[in-house]
Amino acid sequence: MKRRLFVKQAALAATAAAIKPALAFEPDKMKIGIQLYTVRYEVREMGIESVLSKLSKVGYQTVEMFDYKKGSYFGQDTKTMAALLKQYNLSSPSAHLGIDDFLYKGDDDAWKKATDDAAIMQHKYMVVPHLDEKYRKTADDYKKIAARLNKAGEISKAGGMNFAYHNHAFEFGKLGDTTGYDILLSETDPALVKMEMDIYWVVNAGLNPIDMIEKNPGRITMWHVKDMDKNNRNAQTEVGKGSIDFKSIFAKQKVSGLEYFFVEQENYDYSPYDSIEKCFSYVKQNLV
Repeated sequence: MKRRLFVKQAALAATAAAIKPALAFEPDKMKIGIQLYTVRYEVREMGIESVLSKLSKVGYQTVEMFDYKKGSYFGQDTKTMAALLKQYNLSSPSAHLGIDDFLYKGDDDAWKKATDDAAIMQHKYMVVPHLDEKYRKTADDYKKIAARLNKAGEISKAGGMNFAYHNHAFEFGKLGDTTGYDILLSETDPALVKMEMDIYWVVNAGLNPIDMIEKNPGRITMWHVKDMDKNNRNAQTEVGKGSIDFKSIFAKQKVSGLEYFFVEQENYDYSPYDSIEKCFSYVKQNLV
């Protein structure tokens, strides 16, 4: 009897699992995030606490940090910043860390310090967001950068973090028969270096984000969700108002290996706060 009961319960469980829709994300990764560079002027004028309060009221649940300087964000040490995030029911799974001493001068301790601070902030990802133009002129330059990205990945992993590189458009410029981005992909260890795809900059460079995802399955673990103005490819607009088909891109989230995404906008048709509210509304209603 016990055996028959076990078999019956197992069959019912299997049936339920078969008809239950699979989640595209784990529950804590369905949250709508924003890169704080979007509201950089508001941070400067009103202070980070005022901005965090506003973002929380709009409905954003995660933020991607920037402006890291030797143990602080926006003039606040990491313990204070972590407490502010908690106060406003926000988390920061990712941070942009432009640490030139590490990237170009070989100072590993600078990245180790950032990793310690990232642990205080409870970041999941540490991200190199940009490359100085003078260090990315040739294919060999990109190979040197790739070696430093591998090292960043090693140090980040040892500290319990993941690591990623965030693109602009310049990485897709031709260097002989390759591109800077292709070099970064081929010269880095996929287990150590993931990619944060800035969707706007990929399209701006004349490429298709879906093609990139399908060529690099599981490696593009974060996205910047940023739309392109319909009349000016060099201008941005609110998500859902521009020319980028985000619905088709979000349909590829599993292939991408997507873990987190962040709305970002660098220039505005409206005030920044009006824009981020419009972006949030579109993403919530149409993409997640």
